[in-house]
Amino acid sequence: MTPEELELLVVGKDSFEHFRKAFSDLSDAERRNLSKTAQKLFRDIHRSSNAWDFEAAKGASDRLNKLLKKAHNESVKKTATGHIFTRPDWVDSLQKRATLALVAVAPISALKSDTVWFRSIEDQVFQIVQDRKPDWLGEWIEHLIAAEWPRVSFPFVVKLIENDLIPKPETDNYISSYANWLMRTTNGRNDKRRVPPISQQLKSSPLLMEDVYRVFAVESNAFNTNGWLRKGAELDYETWTEALLKMVEDGTLDRKRVLEESLAALTADLKSNQLSGITKFHKQLRASPAELKANEENYRELFASPFGPVARFGLDQLAVLYKAKNLDMGLFLNDLPTLFSLPVKSHPVAAIKLLGRMAKSDPKFIEDIFGALLPALNHENVDVQTIAIEMFELHSENLSPQLREDIASNSQFISPHLTSRLSSLSGKDNAEAEAFVEDLNDSLEVLKNTSDSDRVSWGLDLLSEKPFTYRPITSDIMQLRVLHTVAPIEPIQTQDELLSAIATYIEMPLDKTEAERIADGIARIPRIEDADFQARIIPLMHRLGMSEDAEYEVAPGGRQFANLVKTYLSLKFKSNIVDSASDWYSESQRRKLREVAPMQTHFRLLTSLIAKGSTPGRLCAPTHENGWICPLTWVDRLSVVQNRHDIDDIDLSFSLLRLAPDNRLEAAAKTLMLSGRFRDLAAFVLGADETPNISRSLKIEVWMSAARARNPLKDWSEAFAHLNLSSNVAGSISPRSLGWKTENAKIYEDRIVFENTILEPPKKRLFKRVVSVNEKRLPTGMLGQHPIRKRYHYEDVTAEERQWRATLFPLYPAMSYRSAIRGMISRIDTKSNSFEPVHGAMNALFQKNRPWSEMAYLVLCLALFGRDADAQRLSIDALVEGIDSGQLDPERFVSTLERLSRTDWVKLNRPGPAMLQVAQVSPLHAYIIADVLSKWLPKLETKRRALGDLLDVSLQSMALANSGVRPVFRVYLESFNGSSKAAKVAKSILKLPDVSTEDRSDLRSMAIRSRLRYVYSM
Repeated sequence: MTPEELELLVVGKDSFEHFRKAFSDLSDAERRNLSKTAQKLFRDIHRSSNAWDFEAAKGASDRLNKLLKKAHNESVKKTATGHIFTRPDWVDSLQKRATLALVAVAPISALKSDTVWFRSIEDQVFQIVQDRKPDWLGEWIEHLIAAEWPRVSFPFVVKLIENDLIPKPETDNYISSYANWLMRTTNGRNDKRRVPPISQQLKSSPLLMEDVYRVFAVESNAFNTNGWLRKGAELDYETWTEALLKMVEDGTLDRKRVLEESLAALTADLKSNQLSGITKFHKQLRASPAELKANEENYRELFASPFGPVARFGLDQLAVLYKAKNLDMGLFLNDLPTLFSLPVKSHPVAAIKLLGRMAKSDPKFIEDIFGALLPALNHENVDVQTIAIEMFELHSENLSPQLREDIASNSQFISPHLTSRLSSLSGKDNAEAEAFVEDLNDSLEVLKNTSDSDRVSWGLDLLSEKPFTYRPITSDIMQLRVLHTVAPIEPIQTQDELLSAIATYIEMPLDKTEAERIADGIARIPRIEDADFQARIIPLMHRLGMSEDAEYEVAPGGRQFANLVKTYLSLKFKSNIVDSASDWYSESQRRKLREVAPMQTHFRLLTSLIAKGSTPGRLCAPTHENGWICPLTWVDRLSVVQNRHDIDDIDLSFSLLRLAPDNRLEAAAKTLMLSGRFRDLAAFVLGADETPNISRSLKIEVWMSAARARNPLKDWSEAFAHLNLSSNVAGSISPRSLGWKTENAKIYEDRIVFENTILEPPKKRLFKRVVSVNEKRLPTGMLGQHPIRKRYHYEDVTAEERQWRATLFPLYPAMSYRSAIRGMISRIDTKSNSFEPVHGAMNALFQKNRPWSEMAYLVLCLALFGRDADAQRLSIDALVEGIDSGQLDPERFVSTLERLSRTDWVKLNRPGPAMLQVAQVSPLHAYIIADVLSKWLPKLETKRRALGDLLDVSLQSMALANSGVRPVFRVYLESFNGSSKAAKVAKSILKLPDVSTEDRSDLRSMAIRSRLRYVYSM
C-alpha cells in the first residue's frame, strides 16, 4: 500500500469491510512505512474539523484540502443576523476512518495521544487489532483505562481478554472500571438495554467473579451512597452492598474473607465517601462475638485512621466486644490514645464516655484508664478537654501521685479557663508566685541604676508603682534612644569592594539600604581605572542597560540610582528621565516617584558631579540600619564640607531628617568647630538653641527640614512667622495631619479616606517680600502627597520600596504607611499573595523603641481584620513584641479597633484567633488582651455577628491572666439574653469575680523585665 492509497482509503466512502481488508495482510515493515502518512492525515483532519470553519491544512494534498473546503461550504450558513456553523455528518465518518487508519499502522506512542478517541468505533477497532495483534496491545489498553475518563469501555477490555488478545490487567484502574460498569444504569447512556443485577452479572461470568474481593481496596463508586447513582435503575437494581450481602448469605462468597477484606479496606488510602460506605456494609454483616474477637486487632488499628467515622466505627465494634466481656482491656487502653488526635469532638467524647463506664465497672484498671485519658487534655476542642477534666474530678480520690504529675505535664494546650481546675487536680502549689517576687526584686535593683529620663520615657516609673498598671512608652521618639537597637552600616572602603557590591545588588535588588551604601561609596571613592577595571564594568553596564524596566528594578525609588551607577562606571553623565517633581501633576508612569522626587533630584545632582570626576560625599548616607544617622558622625561630616560652595541642599535636608534622637546633646557640644551658617543650623537641630536662627545663607527648605528633625510633632509656625512664607505645606513647619475616617463603600480603596493629604498647586505671590518655598525640594512636603486633580489610587510599590521610603524620615515614618494602607484595604478579603506582600508595610512595627503612630495602629488593625494569613502572623508577632517593649498603647489600639468596627465591611471573626495566640504567650500578654477586649467590646452592638468568638477570647484571656471583670464590661455582659453563643459565653464571664485592686507582682515583674530588655537591648 502506498501513502496515496492510504489517503484514498481514509477520504473515500468504501465499506468498513473493504477498509479492514486493505490493512489485514500488511506486514509490520509496511505498517511502519505508512505510519507517518497516517499520523499526518489524522492531525490535518482533526485540527481542521475542530476549527470553526474547517480551515485548510498546511502541507495537505489537494484532495484533502478540497474535501475540507467542501466541509467549510456546507458548515457555514448565512442568516439575517449573521453566520451559523454546523457540522456535516460525513465529517464524523472522516475522522473515524482517520482514527482507524492510526490503529492499523501507527505505533503505540501515536495512539496514546489524548486527541485520539475510540469509544464510538470500538467494534471496528477490535477487528483491526485482532488482525494486527501488536505486542504492545496490553500496555496500550492499560494506558487508556488509566485516564481520568477511560477512553475505552469496560466491555471492550473484557472482549479483548476473552479473545486472548491481552492478559487481564492487574491495575487498580481495571478494578475501578469493573466496579463502575457492573453498577451502571441506563441513565445518560445511548444503550437503553436492561441492566441485570450485579449478583446476576457476577454469577454468569467466571472472569468477573475472579475479582469480586478486590472491589473493596480500590477507589471506585462501588460503596458510594450518593442517590444519583441509582437514577434510571431497574426495579431489581442492586447496589454493590446489596449484591455482596446477597452472595454472602447464599454462600457464593466466603463470609470470613468478606469480613477481612472489608476491614482491611478501611485502612487503605480511599476517599471518605467510599470509606463511609464500607463501614455501613461491614455493619450490615452483623459480625458475631466470635467474629469480632477474631478481628479485634484490626478494629484497634482503625483508631489511627485520619477519617473520623472509621475510627468511631472501630470504637463502636470494640464497645460491643466490651459489653460481651470479651475485650482485651490492656491492648485496648494502650491503643485508644491515638483516637484523641482526631480534630472533631464527637468521636473523642464517645471514647471518654466509654472509659467512664469502664472506670465504674472495672476499678482494677483505673490507672490504665486514666492513662489512656490523658491525651484528651491536649485536644484542640475545649469541650473534649472539659469532659476529660470532669471525669478526672469524678474519680479524684483515686488519682495516684504519679497520675497527678502526668496530668500536670499534659496541660500545655489546656484552655485557659480550665487551668485552675486542672491545677487543683494536678496538686500544683503556688511556687510560681514566690518566683515572681524574686524576679521583681532583681528587676527593681536594675531599675535603681536607670536614669530618671529613661525611667520616664519608657514608662518604668509607673510600672514600678503599686498597684500594677500597664503604661506604654512615651509617644515622643525624641525622648528615646534607638541606635543601640540597630546594626551600624559598614561603609564601603575600596573600589574593588564597591564594584562587587554593585554586581551583587544588580542581580538581587532587594535591600535598598545596600543601594544607599553603594551611593555613598560612589560619592566618596575616586574612580581608578586599573588593569581589570574595564573587564569588570562591561557586564555591569550590559546588565544596567538591558531595558528601561531593568533600571526600575535596580533603583530605590526610580531610575536615578541606576543612572548614578552608570555614570560612575562610564564617567558619562546619564539622566534619561524627566524630573518627576517637575511634572508631578501628570498621570504618567512616574507617579509612584512623587514621594521620593527630592531624593531623585539629589541623585541627579550627585550624578552630574560624579560625571565631572568629583567625589562630593553624601551627608545623608545612613550610619545605621533603618536610615538613622548618628548625630556625632553628622557633625564630623559637616566639619569636612562646611567650606564648600556646591553643597546639595536636598542632601543636607535628608541628613537632618535622618538624625537619630541619640547623642544629640553630646553632638551639640561639638558644633563649635563649625562655621557660622552650619553652627546655627546644627545648634538648633541638636537642641542647643530653642529657636532657629534662620539665615539666608541656607535655603528655607533646609531650615524647614531642621525644624521637622528637631521635633517632628511640633508646630513651628511661630518661629517662621516673620518670613511671610508663600505657602505652609503640611509636613514643613507644621506637622502633617494623620486624620482618617471610614466609609461603608463598595469600592475597597474608598473604605478609608485620608484627610489633608492633597497638595494644592502653589499660589501666585502677591507681594515681593514673601519668601518663596519650593515644595519640590522639601522632602517632608512631598511625602504622602498626590495631585488635587486626580483620584488617589493604590500605587504599585514593592515591599522593599516601602521599607526604604520609611528610612527617608525615620523619625516619622507614618506617611510611608498610606499607600500600603490602600493596598491592605483592597486585599482585606483576599488570602496571602506573594506578588503583593504586606510585610513592607508592617516593617516599622518591629523597629525597637519607635513609638507607634496612628498610621501604625491602623496598619496593625487592618492586618488583624484581614484575611491575609501572612499579615495575621505578622500582627501576632507585632502585638507580642509591642506588649514586651511597651510600644503598644492599649487605649490607642482600642480606639482604632472601635473606629474600624463601626463599618459593615469588618469581619469580627478574624481578629479573635490572633489575639488568643498573643494572650497565650504570658500572663502579661493575656492581661493586656483581656483589657483591650473589655474596653472595645462594650462599644459593639450585642447582635453583631461573630461577637461570641471575641467574647470567648476575652474569657480565655482573663483566665490566663487570672484577672477579673471590669464594672463597665460586666454591665455590658448583663445585657445579653437568649441562647446564642455570645449569650452563653457572656454568662460564663459573669461567673468570674470583679477585677481585683490588689497588686500583681507577677505582672509587674514581667513588664519591668521585658521593658528593661529593650532599654538596654539585653
